[in-house]
Amino acid sequence: MSQFNLPKRCARCLAEEPAQSWNIEAEGTEPTPVPICQACHGHLKRRCRLFWLPGVVVGAVAAEAVVHYLPQFFKAFDRIPVAILMGGLLAIVGLVAWGTAELLRSALVDNLLATYEPSKPRIKFGNKEYQALFNRANEYALGHRGPMSV
Repeated sequence: MSQFNLPKRCARCLAEEPAQSWNIEAEGTEPTPVPICQACHGHLKRRCRLFWLPGVVVGAVAAEAVVHYLPQFFKAFDRIPVAILMGGLLAIVGLVAWGTAELLRSALVDNLLATYEPSKPRIKFGNKEYQALFNRANEYALGHRGPMSV
């Protein structure tokens, strides 16, 4: 991943002296820590924890579908020990909840804060004022050489 000069402001609210960071990454790249303030970090973490609620609901629906439809395809379903069945169903709920929470975090937190485009390479921020600060701090790296360039 290219090295960028990140302005010393919160990428979300432009607060000075951000105390935290939020990692953004593209597939197959190292994460880039984007500076954010303590308040924004707390807000984003709370939002990410809330994404587990729809994840658990989707996981429960998936587990119920397994209980409903598996006997039609697996004739020995009624001979599965209850402990193994319950463990498997809890694993389904957990995996689906985790996947759903990660998908929502990626779409509704990470991508709204910033996205890394490795093919360019550049970072696109959701906050337009921070984007302008970032562009100015990285003019040479981004290929913008100003009005004097030939």
